[in-house]
Amino acid sequence: SVIKRGGRKRALKIFFNLFTLLKFKYKTIYLDNYLSSLEKIRPLIYYRVIYIGGKKYKIPVLLSISKSYLVAIRWLLGNCNKNGKITLSLFAELNNSIKNEGSLIKFRKDYHFASFENKTYIRFLRFLKNGF
Repeated sequence: SVIKRGGRKRALKIFFNLFTLLKFKYKTIYLDNYLSSLEKIRPLIYYRVIYIGGKKYKIPVLLSISKSYLVAIRWLLGNCNKNGKITLSLFAELNNSIKNEGSLIKFRKDYHFASFENKTYIRFLRFLKNGF
């Protein structure tokens, strides 16, 4: 969202500051903690919306690994507090996800639970143009 408005230097500065905070907190394994927190946030499925007979159905479909990390980063950036310091907000969200608590972990659980409820619509996958 920052880069879309022409703030590439600002985005790099935010990312660099985030990694320095992680480095001071976790010393040598800061990159592993960053990846493990993204691993705990990332969804395994997503919804394809299809219209059949005038009704809208959400069909759960498996995500590829790269797309699931993309969605996790999107959720992380969307959930951070953009009024104050973005770096500190991202750092707080990553710390909460490392501890298996916080709003992103709850959002992921609710997202997967909703997909479990919609599993009966998997039979509509044959109507999708490009399938999986």
